[in-house]
Amino acid sequence: MYFVLLWIAVFAIPALAYGYTARRRRRAERAKALTQQRMRDLEAEQDGGSPVRPIIVASTAVIEGRAARFSCTACGGEVAVAEHRAEVISGVRMRVARVSCRMCRLERPVFFQLTDATH
Repeated sequence: MYFVLLWIAVFAIPALAYGYTARRRRRAERAKALTQQRMRDLEAEQDGGSPVRPIIVASTAVIEGRAARFSCTACGGEVAVAEHRAEVISGVRMRVARVSCRMCRLERPVFFQLTDATH
């Protein structure tokens, strides 16, 4: 009888506790992944969030200023423009600005399209 109680105290209770914490950790990881996916979906629905919804600008000179006006979808902090460059996406020439949150360091692209044919 003593051996059974000792076995339960030494092996069974810690194993149950580990299983419980592992389950909680997996749930938290799944919730975090779902939240991140929802954030990406929200970003894509905003103007400039995807190549399908670019922000229309008249000049490349205004791109950095417009991209810096965005706020981080994760924490609401200010973003800084790391770079912007010309890219061809689905046969359409666009400007893509990479912005990074100053607080949580989340990076994302912002898409722009020039109104005239000379890029």
